[in-house]
Amino acid sequence: MKQVKQIFLVAMSIAVLGGSVMAQEEAPRMSLSFSESCNNVFRHYCVAGGHETAVNRVLLILKERGEKITVKLIKRVARSTPLRSYTPPPKPE
Repeated sequence: MKQVKQIFLVAMSIAVLGGSVMAQEEAPRMSLSFSESCNNVFRHYCVAGGHETAVNRVLLILKERGEKITVKLIKRVARSTPLRSYTPPPKPE
């Protein structure tokens, strides 16, 4: 009976600790789909390089805020983003 109680306590502690570790996992990050990016096979609204990266970053921020990414929005953001805009380096994971 004493061994059963010990096994039960060990199993419960593992379950509690495992649950707390799972609860601390980071939420999945959003990303732009193929059709939502500035340059793809069908359209080229951005200058390749820093401009494209900056526009895609702005589009990702708008998507995280809940806006629907449309072709009209992509054109507007691409035209309003300066060609030499600063793009922060990617965050290490």
